[in-house]
Amino acid sequence: MSFSVEYDEPGDYIIVTVKGKFTLDEFKKLCFGVREQLEKYKCNKVLNDLSRASVNISITDLYRMPSLAREIGIPRKVKRALLVRKVDQTIRFLETVFMNRGNMIRVFRNREEALKWLIGDPFGIPGSPGNGIGSKRSQFLDDL
Repeated sequence: MSFSVEYDEPGDYIIVTVKGKFTLDEFKKLCFGVREQLEKYKCNKVLNDLSRASVNISITDLYRMPSLAREIGIPRKVKRALLVRKVDQTIRFLETVFMNRGNMIRVFRNREEALKWLIGDPFGIPGSPGNGIGSKRSQFLDDL
C-alpha cells in the first residue's frame, strides 16, 4: 500500500490518496501524516481518496478506528469526505461508526460531489446550522 498526504491551498483541505491494500497499520501511519498537515495548515477538512484502495480491515478494527484517530490527534471536528470506488457494507459500517462517535464524515463515489460537500457547506448539513464545526454541540463532542 502507498499513500500521500497533501494540502490543497485553494480549497483549504487535506487530500489523502491511498493505493493498494489498506490495513489498520496503514490507517495509523496515515493518521500521523494527516495530523501533521492539519496542524501545519490550520485547516479542518480532509478528502480521503480510497478509490484505488482495497479495504482489508476487520469489523472489530473498523470499530476502533475513530478512537485511534482521536488518540493520534485528529479531532472530531475535522470534516471528512471519503471517496470510494464502491459503497459496500464495510464502507457503510465505517461511516456509521465514525458518525456515531461524533465525527462529520460522508461517503461518496463522485469526487466533485465529495468536494462540493467538503468545502461548500461549513456545517456539513444543509439547512442545519448549529450541528457543525464551531457549534456548541461540536464543542461538547470535542470535550468528551
